Amino acid sequence: MLRNCPRLVALVLDDCIDLTDACFVEGIAKHPNLSGMKELSLARCCEVTDVGLLAALGESEGRMSGTTAPSLRSLKTLNITCVPLLTERALLAVAKVCTHLEELKAADSDAVTDVSLLEIANRCRGLTGLDVSECMMLTDKGLIEFQHIRMRMWELAAGVGHLTSLKLNRSPLEAVTDKTIMALLPLPPKHKRQGRGAPLEMRNLELSFARNITPVSFAHVATSRPSQLHSLDLSNISLVHPDAVQGLADLIKAQPLLNRLMLAGSPSLVTDATCECISQSLPNLLSLDMSECGQVTDAGVAAIARGCPSLEEVNLKGCTQLTDITVKAFVHNGLNIHASFTATTSSKLRSINLGLITNLTDASLHDLSHLFARRNTAKMHTLKLSGCLNITDAGLAHICDAIAVSTHPSTTTTTTFQPKPDPLRLLCLS
Repeated sequence: MLRNCPRLVALVLDDCIDLTDACFVEGIAKHPNLSGMKELSLARCCEVTDVGLLAALGESEGRMSGTTAPSLRSLKTLNITCVPLLTERALLAVAKVCTHLEELKAADSDAVTDVSLLEIANRCRGLTGLDVSECMMLTDKGLIEFQHIRMRMWELAAGVGHLTSLKLNRSPLEAVTDKTIMALLPLPPKHKRQGRGAPLEMRNLELSFARNITPVSFAHVATSRPSQLHSLDLSNISLVHPDAVQGLADLIKAQPLLNRLMLAGSPSLVTDATCECISQSLPNLLSLDMSECGQVTDAGVAAIARGCPSLEEVNLKGCTQLTDITVKAFVHNGLNIHASFTATTSSKLRSINLGLITNLTDASLHDLSHLFARRNTAKMHTLKLSGCLNITDAGLAHICDAIAVSTHPSTTTTTTFQPKPDPLRLLCLS
């Protein structure tokens, strides 16, 4: 394959669990366009070691001193997520060779240490995306110094990028603190002279399981990066603090561009007041995960249905206080029912998880059937009802009938090509 693709610029080998170092030594390292390669993804390639990656980097032990070997020197994106046999040595070589690197995905990797991360900071000046989730060798000192190095370069040198995407999910508890967040997201300079690098912007921030932060972090993100975030993950943050709910509300209000919000497993943060804030502040929201947030009620979620008309994906699994009222609110967002299964609705919902909401009845499936009956538009493709004990065959029949009607050829004579309707991709009833 490599021999027959001489102009290859991107190589994605994710989940090739049988891939070994031989592929790198005998194949990738000898590829004619190795120096022009822009992307290499090795996520979950469990047999790859330092030997293979060093060969592709032109840093193998067998190379004669003083000689220049083909290498991945033009690489801009590298994904080494969950490649367990890579060590710090491999990432140090990446920093040395791949100085044009813009995105590093290294979640769940022992190759990421304070030492290797600081080397990346010093050499990869254009880095804008960093995923070091579940990197258990990292400390707060390493993360803070990483940003100090980059800020010094940003203030002095042109062409220095700034992080626009940062993922610290499931990081060591002591590594992600208020102090760390404040360092990684510095306030813009107050003086008129800005840094010579790219503007301080943050589009994607993921901090799930960051259980050592307080509302101070929320306030800092709101202040330092107002109207910037497009995606925010604060899942599984068990924050017990009197100002926690208000702090999250203030953060949400400061980020009107958010289209993806993950708050799963954070019941102490997510209340009906939080839902009301989401409704009033995030009109462009596309994806919302509030699973396992047991404090929310129909009143709060119905407010989201009214205020976030662009929602396509909603996860409410384990929100046990909800009832059929919630489903009706999402479906009947602009619904105009003319006759059975001939409804038109402005609802854009395509995926919903209602698992473990035992209050739901067949009435919810009757309402949801309207989203499967839509013609010539995107339909529902995912419906999860695990543990919904009051759902019966009669309720599922509503869904089946709606799908049958929507996929039946139209009787209207037209010469316009009609695309095949999207089928139901996932129905979970376990």
